[in-house]
Amino acid sequence: MYSFVKEHWEVPDMKIGKLSEKEARRMALVIIIAAILIAPGAYAKERKGVQLKLRTKDGAVLMGELLTVKGRDLILMSIPESQGSNENISNLTSIRIVKKSKFVQGLQYGVLGGVAVGALVGAVSIESDKFALGATAEGALSGGMFGGIFGALVGGTVGIVAGADETFELQGRSDADLNDLLFKLNRLSRSPS
Repeated sequence: MYSFVKEHWEVPDMKIGKLSEKEARRMALVIIIAAILIAPGAYAKERKGVQLKLRTKDGAVLMGELLTVKGRDLILMSIPESQGSNENISNLTSIRIVKKSKFVQGLQYGVLGGVAVGALVGAVSIESDKFALGATAEGALSGGMFGGIFGALVGGTVGIVAGADETFELQGRSDADLNDLLFKLNRLSRSPS
């Protein structure tokens, strides 16, 4: 079989040898960037319900993971006791969706984007007395540094805003608004019905 393939198809010779220092650095940079971009979504996890902080009409505060929504009842797994509880929405004054902070993720994407754009702009910038960036590599380095700092600021800010908790005051809301809220909470539960 191998002789048939060898006779009818020409297989190009592959060069396998040592990489130059420049090629090795480029490959290492590509691997590092790929690892950073892939890392946040690489872990498959069991679906978890959103964390809620409920305030009842008598002033009690309940916290827990939303397991499901049945009719107008929120079924929670309370955090400290690890016990299930059933709370009717008519007995609540407010619902807060407690979100995880997205600061680190926003910072990560901001730095990567800022470094990439800054390095690209720095590498292709025209050398002149005003910029005095020197060679293209120096321009890419300085552009990447400034872009990374700017990207970190923007990405961190976006991450803080994206991770902010949502609070819903229930008093004075119409039945249609409450049903919309229950529908939204159902989608965020561990077992949507």
